[in-house]
Amino acid sequence: MSGQAFPMRSVIVLSTPQQLETFLRMEKTGQISVFCDNESLYSLLEKKGIIFEKLDEFLIRDQWAAMNSWGCGKASGWIQLCRNLTPAKEPDVLPGFFTNFSVLLITALKNHAFAEHIMTGTSPSSVYVFDPEIRPAFPDFSGNAFLNYFLKAMSVRKGIPLQILLTSSEGCDCKRGFSGSLSSVVRFFIKRILAFFFIRRPGKDKKLKKYLLVDGSLRHLGAMVDFLHRKGVPIIFFDDEFHADLFCFSAKRGIRYVTADRLPSPSQEAIIRKRETLRAQLMTKFFKARQDGFFKYEECDFSDFIQVMVLGDMTTYLDGVAKE
Repeated sequence: MSGQAFPMRSVIVLSTPQQLETFLRMEKTGQISVFCDNESLYSLLEKKGIIFEKLDEFLIRDQWAAMNSWGCGKASGWIQLCRNLTPAKEPDVLPGFFTNFSVLLITALKNHAFAEHIMTGTSPSSVYVFDPEIRPAFPDFSGNAFLNYFLKAMSVRKGIPLQILLTSSEGCDCKRGFSGSLSSVVRFFIKRILAFFFIRRPGKDKKLKKYLLVDGSLRHLGAMVDFLHRKGVPIIFFDDEFHADLFCFSAKRGIRYVTADRLPSPSQEAIIRKRETLRAQLMTKFFKARQDGFFKYEECDFSDFIQVMVLGDMTTYLDGVAKE
């Protein structure tokens, strides 16, 4: 069953069975107003006889269009704002961020609205927030972790007492990021650069010969490659892994066919250097946007949130990008 919270009570948001178990071990739970942001937990709360208020997107349906527009607009606008800060001969890290980053921004706005709904609607005497041992690392995320972040920030700003509940990351509401993110885009550019150096060969005049690198399926690129080959353009067909149709297409026309396993494997030192180069570019562009107040939505600046909850743990992700 669900119900409205009473004023001047403590508040807590439950999202997982693990958080519910923590709540049930607490004292004086009858003096705590409970909210739930996970539909799959509703039946369990009802079974336990816990009165709670549902937090779902229908609470903010009048803001959907504005939130979606802002999230997508900022994710794409950041690329344009900082395009001139991309180092020479390096890939721009931001285009690959677009899909995941826009989703994260929209989710942040939604959970910020939920936090405002709780704080203004209950005037809580204290706020319980969950602090997991390990937060999901980009591009994965937890909407409940976002909500607890905003509840904590609002409580500190309003001078409302906080109760921090440490929880295991097991069973968290982690959402997986999209695969077509920074990894795929930067991987393409890194491989393009590596392949470019791999196939450079001195000609008779001792000058380096350059090739046009092509990466894609025959259905999309076959006709174009055939046309360019007939025009005499030197071409390399690059493939992540061996495909017989691409090999036969290239062999028939005398086009060089290169697979990823032909590229040299980078050393651990090279991986670390590449990772830190990408991180430096990313943070330079973030601080530029922050300085410009770029991530403000109405009266709220989401820069702190982005720095802590989005960019705070990028090492594993950037390591993967650098290796590829």
